Amino acid sequence: MKSLLRKAEDQGFPVHAPSTIELGDHETQIALILTEFPSVIEQAAQNYTPHVLADYAYRLAQAYSSFYSHCPVLGETDEELRQSRLYITGLALRLLEQSLDLLGIPTPERM
Repeated sequence: MKSLLRKAEDQGFPVHAPSTIELGDHETQIALILTEFPSVIEQAAQNYTPHVLADYAYRLAQAYSSFYSHCPVLGETDEELRQSRLYITGLALRLLEQSLDLLGIPTPERM
């Protein structure tokens, strides 16, 4: 995700909130997981169950992997759709990093 966002910036595609977000099947799947974040944090904190947060991070990573393999991001020619997918990528990265940080797991800059 970090690499993709760096490439987008290098190619002159800034990541910002689009006016609308295009939601196909794969975008919807990851969007639903993204919306779970606040309740997952609350549940993990209230019940002292960090594994709930670890499971969330794993499901988010899986959903993003599926999204990425089925939906071209930088190769998308429709500017609005590309921006929408870049925004989803940025959100997924932010929530994955926050989840891992709360678990005490560092995230690498490059793989």
